[in-house]
Amino acid sequence: MDTILCCDWGTSSLRLRLVETTNLEIISGENSDRGIASTFAQWQQQGSQDRIGFFLQVIEDSVRDLERKLQSSLRGIPIVISGMAASSIGICELPYAQVPFAVDGSSLVLHPIGVPLHFEHPVWLVSGVRDGFEVMRGEETQLVGCMELSPDNQLFIFPGTHSKHVAVEGGMAVSINTFMTGEFFSLLVQKSILQSSVEVHNEFHEDIHVNRFLLGVAASGEGNILGTAFKVRMNDVLRKMEKKENYSYLSGLLIGTELRGSPAARHSRITVCCGSSLAQLYMLALEKLELMDIAGLRLADEAGDAFVRGQVRIFNHSRLLQ
Repeated sequence: MDTILCCDWGTSSLRLRLVETTNLEIISGENSDRGIASTFAQWQQQGSQDRIGFFLQVIEDSVRDLERKLQSSLRGIPIVISGMAASSIGICELPYAQVPFAVDGSSLVLHPIGVPLHFEHPVWLVSGVRDGFEVMRGEETQLVGCMELSPDNQLFIFPGTHSKHVAVEGGMAVSINTFMTGEFFSLLVQKSILQSSVEVHNEFHEDIHVNRFLLGVAASGEGNILGTAFKVRMNDVLRKMEKKENYSYLSGLLIGTELRGSPAARHSRITVCCGSSLAQLYMLALEKLELMDIAGLRLADEAGDAFVRGQVRIFNHSRLLQ
């Protein structure tokens, strides 16, 4: 059986999957909250000079957990890592590949990493890509994985702390745009005057919250976000909305602002790459803003494993070049 260990190492989490490369079957997996940011901080505090070894120990801990779950040794199985591991706070900083790049995986070269003698796996990093002042690490691998599901020309949206909009034309990723939607949402909810006017919830499936979300999307076109955001405060002070409803309204306000500001949003086909609950909010917002025919929207990566498909494709292309 031809297998690899696929690792998506983001700022705040680590996902490890044992994958059969011939049929993309995920045999097993482990999730960890030991993200790149906390690992980098721990390495700095320790003062160790062996940066690569320190980071690989975190990977090894997850591999050992996976071995215990499978009751089988994984010694010698290659590990492919994408995400923030190749950044300035990761295992080592690698130069970005350039846009445009082929989304079949052939343009994204794996970089081998020299590992300590005791580490029992060859390791490769995916470097990430840049377009002028825009960069992404991790989403490029997810994009390659999503292309199997959506091969035509379109816009791919990767919602998150820093949402990425990637336009694909003729099998090439041709532009990237970044929106700090998730980060602004978190700051407003936790650190601003608005924190006392909202209540966090996960009830967006209820009609009242869909309605409030869509009101927020509509309000995103009524002026500058620095002004419209204060409406959240007024909704509470003037008793126009309950705090949970206001939370839904703020979500719609920010997602609506993101989509209105995207140069590539008017596209015949759009694929939203994320879990289903967040993807549904983007679908509602896109329909409300009439940025596209709703029949042109596709959802991908609901299980969160597009990075696996992408890594396997990149890995297979790299082996063909060897």
